[in-house]
Amino acid sequence: MSSEQKQKKINQKSERRKQKVEARGGDSREQAQQHQQQQQQQQQQHHQSYGSVKSDAASVASYTTAAASHVTPASPFRHLHKPQSTSAKPENVHPQISRLGALLSNFSIVGANARTLALMSGLKLVISSYSTPAGTTLSRNLLSAISPQISHLESCRPKSISNGSAIRWLKLQIANIDPDMDDNDARNHLCMLIDYYVRDRVTFAGEKIVKNTLSKLSDTTHSTILVYARSSIVEKTLIEAKKAGKLFNVIIADAKPLNEGKNMLTKLTEAGIACTYTHLTALQSLLPTVTMTLLGAHAVLANGAVYSRVGTASVALLSKLHDVPVYTLAESYKFVDRVMLDSITTNELAPEAFRLDVEGLGTNARQESVLYDVTPAKFISDVISELGAHPPASIPALMFRGRV
Repeated sequence: MSSEQKQKKINQKSERRKQKVEARGGDSREQAQQHQQQQQQQQQQHHQSYGSVKSDAASVASYTTAAASHVTPASPFRHLHKPQSTSAKPENVHPQISRLGALLSNFSIVGANARTLALMSGLKLVISSYSTPAGTTLSRNLLSAISPQISHLESCRPKSISNGSAIRWLKLQIANIDPDMDDNDARNHLCMLIDYYVRDRVTFAGEKIVKNTLSKLSDTTHSTILVYARSSIVEKTLIEAKKAGKLFNVIIADAKPLNEGKNMLTKLTEAGIACTYTHLTALQSLLPTVTMTLLGAHAVLANGAVYSRVGTASVALLSKLHDVPVYTLAESYKFVDRVMLDSITTNELAPEAFRLDVEGLGTNARQESVLYDVTPAKFISDVISELGAHPPASIPALMFRGRV
């Protein structure tokens, strides 16, 4: 084979090799283009899905915001009393009970003793005007006549614990009436028992408490007495102490929502007693000068705890921290066979008239103020009643012995 032929074959092989390389390079470029197109499609799909998620999230957020504007805030006091219409027909309610209900609902009558006296006076008028229907007896039918009166009062304002004790006592007296007793005699007998109850359990008991408390005050050294809000028995004790020539001045601590301490301040200053009025939040700075704390009570519980105006527990705690003796003044009819561990389960909400007027308060904000709290027995030195001065641990024993 000549050299020209050999060179021709070599050139042909080189040409075929070059064509193969170009063919493979073209395939690679096509694959690269396809791969790039796939990546672009995936990115477009990702952006579309992300935009959809953002849109969904925005929709959910706007829905949640709109829903939240219509949701009532959760409250731990939703179970407490709200004004309700009574089941009793208006004609079944005595006029005096209707007036009493109005006074209770607007807080014109405040305080356990005042409410008990008003209740017993109203029920006494109901009994006096009661006439037994034919075919029945007073002891059986009178309770059905009294129940609408009590229901009406409860619809105006929840009955106090002391009111509940007085009502149970009255129902027991009605049940014990001899069925053969003349109706007029039975009415007079019940009215007389009510007078005895008020005299013995409230009036005379209060006078005895004053005497028992005065023995705690020194005749020679000057005392600084701390009181909280307003208690009728504490107020009476301080006025009698002034008349007895005791040397003391009074610090009146007060707090919202009722600010009852202002009324006590007026009464004590009219009696010539030197007083200092302060808010509960500023009490800490005055406690080093206090020698004794006197507190009222809405009820004294079976475990020795005291159920009273909200803020009482704080005053007792601060006094205890400063080694100041704390005395709770309460008539024995306020001793109840009941135990409370907190002031949430059982309480009463302050009416709207006593709530703060805050400018710019949002619609989702809620103002709620309870009226009572529970003071643990460990913060109380003695409970002073007409039975004497006893530590809180003795309250169950007094009740068990039937003395209360």
